[in-house]
Amino acid sequence: MDATYNITTNVNDIMYTIVTRDPSTGTGYPNAYMFTNNHSAGPLKEWLAFLRDQCGLMIEQMTIDCSIAEVNAIDAVFPAASIHYCAFHVVRSWNRNLKEKVHDPTYTASEQQERRHEMLSALKDIMRYTDVNATYTAIEQFKNNYYADDVFLNYFEEHWEPDHIVQRWSYAYMDQRNRSFASNAFIESWHNQLKSVYLKHVRNKRFDRLIFILVNDVEFYFKQERDRIMSNNGRMGPLQNEQSQREYRASLISANMILAMIRNPHGENVSSPMTGIWIVRSFVTRVTRSTPDYNVTVNENMHIDSCTCSDYMHRHAPCKHMYLLRNFTSMQIRFEIEQERAIDMLEAGTIQNGEFIEQNVVQQRIQQLPIETESTANNNDNIIENIDTTQDNLQFVSQTFSSLHHDSHRVVNLSTISEEESNEYAQRVRELLVFHQEMIQRHHHRRTGNTQRN
Repeated sequence: MDATYNITTNVNDIMYTIVTRDPSTGTGYPNAYMFTNNHSAGPLKEWLAFLRDQCGLMIEQMTIDCSIAEVNAIDAVFPAASIHYCAFHVVRSWNRNLKEKVHDPTYTASEQQERRHEMLSALKDIMRYTDVNATYTAIEQFKNNYYADDVFLNYFEEHWEPDHIVQRWSYAYMDQRNRSFASNAFIESWHNQLKSVYLKHVRNKRFDRLIFILVNDVEFYFKQERDRIMSNNGRMGPLQNEQSQREYRASLISANMILAMIRNPHGENVSSPMTGIWIVRSFVTRVTRSTPDYNVTVNENMHIDSCTCSDYMHRHAPCKHMYLLRNFTSMQIRFEIEQERAIDMLEAGTIQNGEFIEQNVVQQRIQQLPIETESTANNNDNIIENIDTTQDNLQFVSQTFSSLHHDSHRVVNLSTISEEESNEYAQRVRELLVFHQEMIQRHHHRRTGNTQRN
């Protein structure tokens, strides 16, 4: 969660956003927004309470800037949630205070700069410790090594050393699954995208325009982008890119090497599928007695489920050991099966007003649309009920045109289409454009000065 400024001409207006990482694609996804000119914890508490009570929001961990207002609001609404300070902002605060408080007249300017850099590197190392005892031991060692810089140490002891504060910036208090969220990189990227792509670096004069962009353009884009990645269409998403790299590394292992690297639950080098714990050796060029083995679990459905290596424990996505076992036994990976099911859902239906609708239901609704004939032209009262309201239909048309725009690069690459099909394709599109222009000319009215967007 983070706030961004300069979204309107009023300098006091800010927009809060909650961004989550989509587990299926690895991309950040904005989920909720709040606009306010009150920078205290009050509006934040009401917003989070609304999301909890009305939207079912549950928070396990939240990464934020070093904001006391945000901490107080989260503690009040989600007392069990783990709050973590953004690593970038923590390091930036340390660096700023090192420059202000570490001064020794006996040192030259370059020596002082080197000393500050050394102290900052030591603090970064402390932050990355994953053991609690080791973290506190390193803090004491840091204080002993730099006892002469008492001004900075006093600041550090007051603002960063209390136990409840250490828990917010130390990796030792983060669940291993969530250490990829140690910074607000997702949300910072989103705010930059909003201002540069959607707002064109121009501040809004009206909130309704900004809300329209968020509800229509932004939401539609992220849904389309997720569908594109899940369907393996075009550029890979971050998670898919990571998985392809691990799958490729596993494919480099020869059949002879695989036999020496894998043992089934009975300790045999047999590729027959079997539930239980399989042993997969680490990917090393030279095997020694200290070469680690990892336990890869195959569940009761004969699906490769998990691994004990640090890569899987950190990402909770298939590692190269799981791909190697798949290549050896031809058993499927549970994660990939779930991905395929998600794709099947996308192909089998659509999302309308937040509800999943199967494709056959959509087709039935489309078939119920009225067809204008001579017998029905003068009897509009008997027209079968349309899919949705007029505004919903217009929104559907608008989103369809946006979808067609995103598909433009796919159209020019239809290499297997015949000349007859291409002629029919072009003719249907021409008919659509003619009808579209007819509707625009018939019903579009120029905006007045009072309704013109700013």
